[in-house]
Amino acid sequence: MKHFDVTKAPLAGIHLVEANAGTGKTFNISSLVVRLIAEGALDLKNILVLTFTEAATVELRARIQSRCKEVLELFEAENAVDTRKKVATDSFLAYCKSSYELDYEAQKRLQIAVTTFDEANISTIHGF
Repeated sequence: MKHFDVTKAPLAGIHLVEANAGTGKTFNISSLVVRLIAEGALDLKNILVLTFTEAATVELRARIQSRCKEVLELFEAENAVDTRKKVATDSFLAYCKSSYELDYEAQKRLQIAVTTFDEANISTIHGF
């Protein structure tokens, strides 16, 4: 079995993330959504995230929004010390810092996603 690397996963097409509890599905899904937005593949309102339970939907909504904000905070100068700590412990944030630090369009797309988060299509399968 191959280890899933969210920084190298293809952004085109339809993807199914399936794994046991506690294996990082929410982390990987929220990180993939950040990449889709930042790398210009899709706007948040054009991404569909489905899960099985209402609780998982609530968790995904919170984590995706939080992940977008976390990435944006990487580029705020006044948080330099906190940023170094986060980047040192989170390989995805390190990827984002190196990939998007000078990409102002990516930062703008993430900011739009944060401010229009109520348009996000994150739902249960039966709710969709």
